[in-house]
Amino acid sequence: MDGSSALQIRLGPFDYAMRNYSIEHFPSGCLCGAGNCRGSVTGWKDVSAERKADYEGLLAPYLLEIDRELTASVASPRARGRGFARPSALKTPPRRFDNFW
Repeated sequence: MDGSSALQIRLGPFDYAMRNYSIEHFPSGCLCGAGNCRGSVTGWKDVSAERKADYEGLLAPYLLEIDRELTASVASPRARGRGFARPSALKTPPRRFDNFW
């Protein structure tokens, strides 16, 4: 593996953010060379709203669920009173590849 954030598959480049909420163990810069590359290997939590819209229908459903939960927690009366949501109130995404490397 060359450290790129995109794998060439039959449909074109694959962004790891389409399947992973957070990515912490990749180099900071992407080496894929794709014209629409985001430039770094990061997870869904770091993707812009515009790019998230571009990925509609192509990503893991649990990522949308996390976004909905975060939006709901920020909009709740308890969170509005403080201006932020308590981290303990947010669902932690599954960590599926903790021992991958």
